[in-house]
Amino acid sequence: MERTTHGRYLQYTTEDGRVMEVGSPVPASKRQPYAEGSHVLVRYDPEDPRELVLYGHERAAWEYAMAGMGAVFLLLGASLLIG
Repeated sequence: MERTTHGRYLQYTTEDGRVMEVGSPVPASKRQPYAEGSHVLVRYDPEDPRELVLYGHERAAWEYAMAGMGAVFLLLGASLLIG
């Protein structure tokens, strides 16, 4: 669904016709700048449309993999200190 950004706020219309305006969950960046009035894709929870994710800003699988690897190294380091 295409939506419009207004600075640090997003304005969008839900499927049932409600107009929502919420603060952006992520700031604009050099990689993905958001100019006022630009269109972005959002995914929102139909039961609570204030909860949304900007398309392209979801957590990637590699981010979870890196967090898991960090936990493994932390446990290995702790086991070396203890044992």
